[in-house]
Amino acid sequence: MTHSLALRLALCMALVSASFAWSAPVQAQLDSVRSSAAARALFREGVECADRADWTCAVDRHGRAYGLRPSPVIAYNLGMALLAVGRLVEGTEMLVRVSRDEHATAELRAEARTAADHARPRIGRLTVHVEGPLAGATLSLDGHDVRRELLDTASPADPREHVLIVHRDGSEVARGTVTLADGQLAELSVTIPPLPAADVALADEPDADVLALAPPAPASDDAPWIALGIGGAVLVVGGAIVLGVILAQPGSSAPFEGTLGHVEFGR
Repeated sequence: MTHSLALRLALCMALVSASFAWSAPVQAQLDSVRSSAAARALFREGVECADRADWTCAVDRHGRAYGLRPSPVIAYNLGMALLAVGRLVEGTEMLVRVSRDEHATAELRAEARTAADHARPRIGRLTVHVEGPLAGATLSLDGHDVRRELLDTASPADPREHVLIVHRDGSEVARGTVTLADGQLAELSVTIPPLPAADVALADEPDADVLALAPPAPASDDAPWIALGIGGAVLVVGGAIVLGVILAQPGSSAPFEGTLGHVEFGR
């Protein structure tokens, strides 16, 4: 009976463990199925947008579909929509990927290659040049950050107006614009103003909270005379005391015998 119960418990535990191990891949498959269904719906919306020549809508729908399921067919439609809105650099790159995708059909690869070759000559070259201190500055071209490695290099750019903005500490400090024609080579230059001068350190300035000591009062011209008068008075009083002691000695034949010892004045 005991062995039977233990066997049943072991069997139940094995079934529970197997169910958990089985549920993880099943959940992943279900997530993939939902993503594929959403991608298919977005792809159909993108095709409808393209049919009515709403290319901005087509880029949005095909872009979302490609994010959910990056298939060659969706990539081809996204690339064509990007070309239609003038985003030649991105559209051409997308089509080049399709032309090299081994999962795409030979016909789709050929169409993608033809479309990319047709659009490539229209792509211009734009060189971004910056003068001035780059410390603490951020550069953005058409709303996208500019990597420092791309400065002073002729990078592929779409034929349209381009805006370069320089920010420092959250404020715009420089701006430049240029309009690039099909296949044109152009340069966009801006000058960054110098960094603001550093504030003078408070430690180098006198502390306003510390009051200066008042200079000592100049010595009065009467001070020597006052001191001399005090000393003379002391001497007079001392002499009177000594004289009184001598006169008080009866029968003294000499005015002074012995010593009074050391007398300290001013105590």
